[in-house]
Amino acid sequence: MRSGGDRTTRALAVLGLSAILIASCTAQAPPSASPSPAARGRSGSSATVHGSWKTIPVPATAVPGDQREVRVYTPAVARPDQLPVLYLLHGEPGGASDLCNPSVGDSLAAAFASGVQPIVVACPDGNDDDFDDTEWADSVDGRSQVEAFVTGPLITAAEGAHPRPRGLRAISGFSMGGYGAAMLALRHPNLYGQVATLAGYFTIDDPDGIFGDDPAVESAYNPTDLIALAPRMRWLLIEATNDDLALTAHASESYATLLRARGATVELRRTPGNHDNAWAEAQLPAVAQFLAAGWKSG
Repeated sequence: MRSGGDRTTRALAVLGLSAILIASCTAQAPPSASPSPAARGRSGSSATVHGSWKTIPVPATAVPGDQREVRVYTPAVARPDQLPVLYLLHGEPGGASDLCNPSVGDSLAAAFASGVQPIVVACPDGNDDDFDDTEWADSVDGRSQVEAFVTGPLITAAEGAHPRPRGLRAISGFSMGGYGAAMLALRHPNLYGQVATLAGYFTIDDPDGIFGDDPAVESAYNPTDLIALAPRMRWLLIEATNDDLALTAHASESYATLLRARGATVELRRTPGNHDNAWAEAQLPAVAQFLAAGWKSG
């Protein structure tokens, strides 16, 4: 039984996100080394940089013909195919629309209008028919390949003919998605230049046996064991002041200490709220602002 986020019907044609991005362009400015002021949302106008949402099916990896739902937010700028991309992972239970929905779009649009660098946001479905709790990982038995999807077909679909360098690609997530963001960034350091976790955890929590209770496999997916690679990325860790879950309460504080000891660039924030999607949604403009200081086109 899936714990949240129904997949898009298989009758839908599989669409490339690159086509969606291009179709959403309001004008086709000539390519340039860096986004234009309009694309960056710094044109001097106080008008909101509105965007659009699309829900599309993207081919999965474990089962031929299978698909995963992806929600994508694209700002209405001249060249969205030049914008940085944030991959945003939901918690458990959850689905692609938890953090990719109209209210989030409104808050991001307001941030972009204030001068924050606009970004494309892609929210994949991390659920699986065989496991309620996927940990955003590939299962040791091969039945679930969520990690392979996020780091492969998802990026190909979201970026299309304009693949971003790692400096224009970030990964974030809430709760289990925060664990997934840290784990995937550390396991794939050539893919992501920045990481932002929202009430995440940084040790193994595997109630469904994704890792097969194998200590070697667990270590290979443990953000604490992988921390030597952390200095390659910029880190933002946010936790809710009223978080009462043993797994996540103060976990960001402890991990921030480990990151600093390794010499990583890290910012830790504690903001009012509870461990829920409403709190996570409210953090996304701050995430976009943090990422804006670290995007690198080279």
